Amino acid sequence: MEKPRILLADDNPEMRGILLEMLTEFYDVSVVCTGKELYTLMSERRDLYSAVICDVIMPHWNGDEAVKMAQAFGSSVPVLFISGDEQSIASMKDDSCHFLYKPIRRKALLEKLHEIIYTGR
Repeated sequence: MEKPRILLADDNPEMRGILLEMLTEFYDVSVVCTGKELYTLMSERRDLYSAVICDVIMPHWNGDEAVKMAQAFGSSVPVLFISGDEQSIASMKDDSCHFLYKPIRRKALLEKLHEIIYTGR
């Protein structure tokens, strides 16, 4: 069975490495480092991904800005926002957003991804 594809966006190389290590057993992961790269892949390859994991604060557009722009152009892939800055997430909270705070625990990450990919919540 083919693994679901995840688009991971985080500008911190160490965090990307940690998240890749947590995810690759269960997911096929593509990685980007900026909001602009995130927007491009979400817009151009929107049917390829089962979910997006997105750091909120990144260069060349914050993650939430890139996601909003991609969604305005038709991307409907579920997004899991991550951040070490509670204020950045607190200002975005609504019922349709999914969040995890850094540092991220593997079990919490895998459970949240399973929830948004397979149950649509």
